[in-house]
Amino acid sequence: MREDFHAVFIENGRWKLYLEGLGNTLLITIFGSLLAFVLGMILALVLYRCKNSAALAGIAFIIRQYINIMRGIPIVVLLLIGYFSVFVFIPSAIIVAILVFGIGMSPYFAEIIRGGIESVDKGQVDAACALGFSFNFTMFKIILPQGLKKCLPSIGNQLTTILKLTTFVGWIAIVDITQAANIVSSNTFIYFMPLVFVAVVYVVLVSVIAFVFRLIEKRLKRYG
Repeated sequence: MREDFHAVFIENGRWKLYLEGLGNTLLITIFGSLLAFVLGMILALVLYRCKNSAALAGIAFIIRQYINIMRGIPIVVLLLIGYFSVFVFIPSAIIVAILVFGIGMSPYFAEIIRGGIESVDKGQVDAACALGFSFNFTMFKIILPQGLKKCLPSIGNQLTTILKLTTFVGWIAIVDITQAANIVSSNTFIYFMPLVFVAVVYVVLVSVIAFVFRLIEKRLKRYG
């Protein structure tokens, strides 16, 4: 066991490879999730704005089709398309991965946020309109804060999903923590220890995400 540990983590400075992989995993997860959230919010807001407008029905139809198509394509396929075709002009595979996760996961955030927005009591919207508030004021001061609060657990779950989906970035030559374990296993022919280590790392990261979102939920409940 001691020899295996030395071979897997210490020999040839292999711990640095794990550290590099963890850094890439976190980088793609954080910035990919932020981009997906922003794009998803834009899609959700546009859909909500188009909901009761016949003139904007065409825009709503296009967005819904985009959401349906993107949700139907596996993220690994999107990564390959992005890396080998659409974003071939971008030299950094990590930036490509961030863009792909941002674009590919935005429909999921859009549906989550849209559900949160539409769960807000319609009476509040009608009251805001009766008082002469603009759409933007009503949305960003009344509807959106309540909607995001309601869908916060789903947003946390989606962030966890993106974290675990980053295991596919090895397909486009990115050394994430899973790929680091694969490289070490290929060089040492020791498979159990590196993979268990990676599994433990993911469990810890998922637990941290869950803990942070629970804290946010508690604070939001405390302040109404």
